[in-house]
Order: sequence, then C-alpha cells, then structure tokens
Amino acid sequence: MRQWKPQSNRGIGVLGWRAKKTGQGVYRVVYAYQEIGLDPVEVPWRVELAKGRIIPLTPLSVRIQKMSLLL
Repeated sequence: MRQWKPQSNRGIGVLGWRAKKTGQGVYRVVYAYQEIGLDPVEVPWRVELAKGRIIPLTPLSVRIQKMSLLL
C-alpha cells in the first residue's frame, strides 16, 4: 500500500489483513490501512474457496484487484 499510494503526504499505517468465515468455504477478507490523521480504510473481498473465486466488494477493491493483475 505504501508503494501504491506514494502521493500521501500524511504517511500510511498498514493495519493488516483479517478474514471472517461467512459460509461453507466462503470468507470475507479485508485489508485495512490508514492515512495518518484520517479514518481507516477497509478494502473487502469475498473469497469462495471451492470455486477459486475472489470477488471485490467495493470500487476500491475492484481497482486494487485490477492493479494486482498488472504486477
């Protein structure tokens, strides 16, 4: 995230990842970060293990997932 958002003049604090089981083999996975002095930002996905699918749940998670495919 620090490399992805280099224009932040506040500084970035990485809060990390967490996952919560929402069904049989289905998880809500969230990455969280915070620009110093602002509210935390959460970036969520739905992960379906049996189907091998990762579904972004917000416009920001869509953007980050697309960017990850370019790396």
